[in-house]
Amino acid sequence: MIDYPLLYITLLLSLIGVVMIFSASYYYAFYQFHDSYHFLKKQVIGLGLGLIVMYITSQIDYRVWKKLAVILYIIAAISLVAVLIPGIGKLVNNARRWIDIGPIQFQPSELAKYALVITLSTYFDHVVKPKSRLKAFIITTLLTGLFFVLIYKEPNMSTSILILGISMLMLFAWGLNLGYFVTMGVLAVPVLYYLTTKEQYRVERIQALLNPWADPTDKGYQIIQSLYAIGSGGLFGMGLGQSRQKLLYIPEPHTDFIFSILSEELGFVGAIFVIVLFVLFVWRGMVIALNSPDRFGTLLAFGVTSIIALQAILNIAVVTASVPATGVPLPFITYGGTSIVFHLFGVGLLLSISRKIKVIK
Repeated sequence: MIDYPLLYITLLLSLIGVVMIFSASYYYAFYQFHDSYHFLKKQVIGLGLGLIVMYITSQIDYRVWKKLAVILYIIAAISLVAVLIPGIGKLVNNARRWIDIGPIQFQPSELAKYALVITLSTYFDHVVKPKSRLKAFIITTLLTGLFFVLIYKEPNMSTSILILGISMLMLFAWGLNLGYFVTMGVLAVPVLYYLTTKEQYRVERIQALLNPWADPTDKGYQIIQSLYAIGSGGLFGMGLGQSRQKLLYIPEPHTDFIFSILSEELGFVGAIFVIVLFVLFVWRGMVIALNSPDRFGTLLAFGVTSIIALQAILNIAVVTASVPATGVPLPFITYGGTSIVFHLFGVGLLLSISRKIKVIK
């Protein structure tokens, strides 16, 4: 029997996502495309495809993915290289993150997250901790480093850092010594500092976070508008569809800053409700991981849950001006066909693992 609480939480988050995408985007969609339903229709198609993928994945024995891990990793690496090639990768806002395949747009970094989790779960399942800690650390660094560099080159530093976070959590779940994490932290600080200060716009984002009012019409504009939206929501919100900040104040309000529109329309209560749903999702994911019948299932469930958890935390931190602005979407809620399909694929993996658990509470 599958984990029904996880399924219901996922469906509820996805439903909230569809409603909020329409509410946040209908004015912008009419302004841009003269069709208020433009983004809603695309998201519904993505959600429908994602639900099919989730169902099929949940019916497949999760251990099959061990045999496909290398292939998935290679496909993800090739697609990350391909997206950097002019003519294949679509250039949007000076970044190449999408591949156009006819009417379909595909974001390779979404595949990379899950390919890395499946690959690391497969590798860790075959190594012995006491004898292989250094080797595992080196191999994990190489596997993760390739994806990190390719995604960074798009450029997409937020997702590349997310990839590092997923990798570190996977190493933690496997049982790597604390000393390795200290070493990674010491080595990562100067590298991340260099990569951040290398590009002026990243420095400006940090400066905008510290004092958005220093440049309220440019660098600090989006942060200020997001905080206006959240503050305007109060306890119970202005009402569904009643947001003011989505009226071309917040750029593309249906994307990474959709949580601020949600907070404006549904208020503190609505925002907390969504956060609680993510907490419950993580709880069910951890329950599945801890009760998995084998180590591969435990690591896979932990990795999938980590992707959702890290993205939710980072996205909400951005819209509340807790960290510099990044391009990490809110799982199940932010507009994006590739994102919803792969996250539902991840849920399908969790449901598949839960089928093999005799008693789950």
